[in-house]
This record gives sequence, structure tokens and C-alpha cells, in this order.
Amino acid sequence: MDCDIICTMNICEIFSINVGKIPVAGAVDIGQLDNEKDLRRQKELGFDPECYINAGVMLCNLDMLRKDYPDYAEAAFADIAEKQYKYADQDALNFYFQKKGLNIAALPESYNFLLGVRDCAWLAPSEYSGKILHYVRDKPWKALFPAAMEYWKYYSLAFSCQSAFAEIAKLGCHEYTHLYTFLLRNPWMRRIVGRAWQVEQEGIVETLLDRIFPRRRKQKNKERRKGV
Repeated sequence: MDCDIICTMNICEIFSINVGKIPVAGAVDIGQLDNEKDLRRQKELGFDPECYINAGVMLCNLDMLRKDYPDYAEAAFADIAEKQYKYADQDALNFYFQKKGLNIAALPESYNFLLGVRDCAWLAPSEYSGKILHYVRDKPWKALFPAAMEYWKYYSLAFSCQSAFAEIAKLGCHEYTHLYTFLLRNPWMRRIVGRAWQVEQEGIVETLLDRIFPRRRKQKNKERRKGV
């Protein structure tokens, strides 16, 4: 697991998941499915986006890796050294197993719940179903947002409430921080922020066309995921 992850369940639960005869299992990286640039990059590199995993949480069959894929580590490091990957180890891992025809996206999304995508960081804990929470973009030790409270809850259990409050105070929070957090709890405000992000990514014309013709957006997303 990555260091920006909170596990809210008994960790033994993940070892009871049957992932079949694959050496490494992870959850699909939904953040890249929603990103035009990442989808284009994956297509250029020959990845299947629907089978591309986020390497923050992986369930590994070490015996199978050592027996059937002894060159895995060497091949992955060589691939990283040769290519300019955006996500070095993650891209190399996906490339290695996809090249061998294996679909390693076998874990449910709840076991690597990406809090930095699809405005999940602005949801209250009761509004998401993740068991293993992954702060992929917004980091709770750098900014305050609703989902950061889960991080500080476990931080206070590991250290102390006094220590947690001292660290939160270092973020330099003021009334505007709380106002921003409050506003983004509103779905309408989150849609505005999401639309602004789409304009930045795709331009005003594409955004307006998708707004006027919703089916166009759905079809475009479907085609992009297939690599059309």
C-alpha cells in the first residue's frame, strides 16, 4: 500500500478475496478513465484503460510471481529506465502484465477508493463506500476538505488528539477555507467546479456541446475507453 492510504477495515478481509489465477491484483484506476489526457497517453502506450490498475493497493501472490514471473522486477526496472513513464512503477507493472495478456484489475473499487477523483474528496465519510481510502491528489496534511477528517481521525488514534490539532493548525486555516469546504459539499457547486475543469481540459466548445447533447458525452466516453 502507498503511504497516502487509510485502511478503515480489518486488513485480513482483503486476503479472503478470490482473484483467481493471477499473480497481482488491483482496482481499476477510475481517475484515468475520466481524464482525456491520460486516456490518450494510455492509448499511445498500448494500454487497455479498462484493465489498467492503480498500484496504490495490490494483492500479490508472491509464490506465483517467483515461480512463473521471475523476470518481473528486472523487466519492470528496465522498462522504467527505457521509457519516460508518467507513473513510473505503475505504468511498468501494467505494461508487463497486459503484454502477457493478463487482466489484473480484479479488486473491487472499495479496496482502493480514490478520494481525489470524481469530487470524492468533498464527500462526508457517510457518503462514500470505500474500505481502503486513497488520497491520490488532495493530501490531508496539505489542505482541509471533508474526507480529510478520516485521516486525522486515525492520526489522532496513532498519536494523540492534541498532536492532530497541532498539525491541522499548521495548515493555516481561516474562514475562507471553511467557506470553500462548505460550498463544495453542495452537489450544484461541485458540478460548477467539474464543468470548469472540463473547460480547462477540453475547451469551451466541447464542453457546451456535451452540455447540450448529453448522449454525445456518454458515447464519447464509451469510445475513448475502447480506444476508438
